[in-house]
Amino acid sequence: MEKLEHLALMLNKRTKGKKYENFIINSIYTKIMNPELIPVTQQYVENSHESQNNKKNYYLLDLYFPQLNYGIEIDESHHLNKENSLLDKIRAEDILGSIQCKQGRISIYNEDGSLKKYDEINNEIDEQVKYIKKLIIETEKNTNKKLQWQDNEARKNMIIKKGIFGTKDDVDFEGVTEIYNLLGNNVKNLGRCFVKLNERYKLWVPYLAIKLKDGSIKTKNGWTNMLNEDNSVITEVVGNIEKCDSRNLPEGDWNENGIKRIVFMHIRDSFGKDRVRFLGVYEAFKLERPEGKQKRYYKRIAEEIKICELKK
Repeated sequence: MEKLEHLALMLNKRTKGKKYENFIINSIYTKIMNPELIPVTQQYVENSHESQNNKKNYYLLDLYFPQLNYGIEIDESHHLNKENSLLDKIRAEDILGSIQCKQGRISIYNEDGSLKKYDEINNEIDEQVKYIKKLIIETEKNTNKKLQWQDNEARKNMIIKKGIFGTKDDVDFEGVTEIYNLLGNNVKNLGRCFVKLNERYKLWVPYLAIKLKDGSIKTKNGWTNMLNEDNSVITEVVGNIEKCDSRNLPEGDWNENGIKRIVFMHIRDSFGKDRVRFLGVYEAFKLERPEGKQKRYYKRIAEEIKICELKK
């Protein structure tokens, strides 16, 4: 996405209807005065301070700078309700796209609930701007290069040029068809999430199921694909075979004769669009059949793979 379009969306649409938040976010970005700094609003974040009194695993961060791995939370009176309601709308794609980062905080209200004056809020904004400028200097010193705006397309081109898919790459792809075509094929719409690449590898682009607080599981198309906390193991269960596309049923022995799976998992990007991101190279290592259902376990054996190895 072009820079102007990114800024127009992030600094307006994503904060529409939140007048104080919108004012603060725009003030911060304007005062920083660095056109190479990328802002992201409403970034999904892991709660690293989960406690007995704060059991939210995830929440939305109001302003985030991915190049600095720094975000700002703007305290408004509606935040508590907003975060509680978020738990009811949580999607697995959000979890995979979530991050952990250092954070600053700006409060709109005083402790007694009264609205702060302009000068008070502006002073907090200036403090954050000062700190962000310091982070930019430190980042440029550590990387030995100036901050540079790089959208997802630019990062994707760098990955393709490098010739390696890696789990640490901050790159999203449109979906299974784009990845399949990047590997030397030419199709308009693959129409499935599981396809053989060559004698050693298969491409798998599943949706992740998620277990809610009430114990129920949200899934798609009858497949229950669960991911453990460190992304090292995927469990795959066929829940309702009638809802499954028969073309996606595994071939051969339960361990697929040693063929490895190149896994890209669905996420939602910062604009809320459905995308996919590389999760690693997996292979089947265990099979169970609880209550007549097939449950297969895959372990991650590599976090990088050369793109040339995946071509026919």
